Amino acid sequence: MQKSEKLNDGKNANLAQTSAKSAKVGMDLRASENDPCKQVFANRSVYLQKIRYYGFDMDFTLAIYKSPEYDILLYSNIINRLILLGYPEQLRCFPYEQDFVIRGLWFDRTFGNLLKVDGFGNILVGIHGYNYLRRSDIKKHYPNKFISLRHLENVLVMNSLFDIAHTYVLTTLIHYFDNHKNYERTSDGTGVRNGDTIISYKSLAEDVLSAVNYVHNDGVLSYLIGSDWTSYFDVSIVDAKKPLWFMKGTVFRQIDTETGTPKIGVHQGLLKKGDVYAGGNSDDFRRLFNARDREVLYIGDHIFGDVLKSKKTKGWRTFLVIPELVKEISIWSQRHDLFEKVVELTKQVEAMYNQINITSAQSIIQEGNIQIRERTQEMDNYYSKMGSLFRSGPRTTFFASQVERFADLYSSSCYNLLYYPLFYFFRAPMTLMPHEVNADKCIREKKASLASSGTSRRKNFHSGKDIETIPHVQDDTAATTEEEILNEVNSDEQTSSESQ
Repeated sequence: MQKSEKLNDGKNANLAQTSAKSAKVGMDLRASENDPCKQVFANRSVYLQKIRYYGFDMDFTLAIYKSPEYDILLYSNIINRLILLGYPEQLRCFPYEQDFVIRGLWFDRTFGNLLKVDGFGNILVGIHGYNYLRRSDIKKHYPNKFISLRHLENVLVMNSLFDIAHTYVLTTLIHYFDNHKNYERTSDGTGVRNGDTIISYKSLAEDVLSAVNYVHNDGVLSYLIGSDWTSYFDVSIVDAKKPLWFMKGTVFRQIDTETGTPKIGVHQGLLKKGDVYAGGNSDDFRRLFNARDREVLYIGDHIFGDVLKSKKTKGWRTFLVIPELVKEISIWSQRHDLFEKVVELTKQVEAMYNQINITSAQSIIQEGNIQIRERTQEMDNYYSKMGSLFRSGPRTTFFASQVERFADLYSSSCYNLLYYPLFYFFRAPMTLMPHEVNADKCIREKKASLASSGTSRRKNFHSGKDIETIPHVQDDTAATTEEEILNEVNSDEQTSSESQ
């Protein structure tokens, strides 16, 4: 009898513990649902129960830098370093301006222009120094308002959050030399001249890059967590040289934690918890841990070094950290009326283009296009001088297209994963292709016509989208039902179009 009571007590305790955990999971999920900035958004479905390894980048992922304080400090340090290299002292007179540049911009090293482009290389906005490029200026250097993705050797793509201060240094240098009385633009527009001295925009970019590398410091995790920071991870790897680590890579070398320098020789055994290793490569990691590529979720802030290469070369599941989402979601929620106005104007102009006598409608079309540009500029100004990170009016940016293509999940912080249980299923929203949207629209109109004529039928159709949207501006990252999760257990590798 006593034994039976003990067994029952044990079962009740387990049930109570399970119930408490379930209640906590529910509270955490509700907390994230009520605050979009705490949500994790899905481009492709990910079932966390199938993830065995979680990899974390350090800068701007585990270590969250304060903005704009850190940007101001980095900007000042780069300027000071350039002055030590021989640049004018007057550069200190140009303070850092917050909300001037954004991530994902392209710097044209030939002409010194800072460009915001869409996913196909079409130029949306351009800046030279501190000034906007007129449409005529853009067409002068880029006849079709297009810059080819095949010529990226002449372009610096500002993918990293470190690049925000770096980019503003470049714009400041160009503004200074272009407006200095002793300098004049070269005839080919690729730099400035002072007598026999020519400073190309390409050389300015190279000097800024070398200054950026010089001022970057280590020791961040010891400051954040303490000297025992390695106990928080199963494997700790430094100096990985991403994105090379996901391709050829280097050899693993063990680090002497007392001196911070690599030990003599190559490490070929197992990677031990508590030890720190340098270099290595993803193939050796997979071999040593017997890890399948799709069992790894890698989390980082760098769209190229962390997400794109790990996805393209290894097929890892990827999580992109985008701190700018907090501001993006806030402005999108507050000024969504401007976006809706752009959509309405776009439809009106489209209708006018389809008039039989388009000549008579030309003035109306021109006025409509002017209003679209004005509303787009008005909305962009709420974000920054270069507008939103993800779009310019109805068109999404190159950065947004990279996020959609290579980031399975994304959020404002990696710590938002704490709001989700380890068995959570992130379901990507189903998207329709244009012909499906058109067919769906026809079906809905037919249903509406039948309903208005007295036929009562239930409507359950996907709403057609005239303007492309991305997951953080949609209402679909909710948990699936238990039945749906069970159905997905053996097919979580399906794409979003193959999902339910």
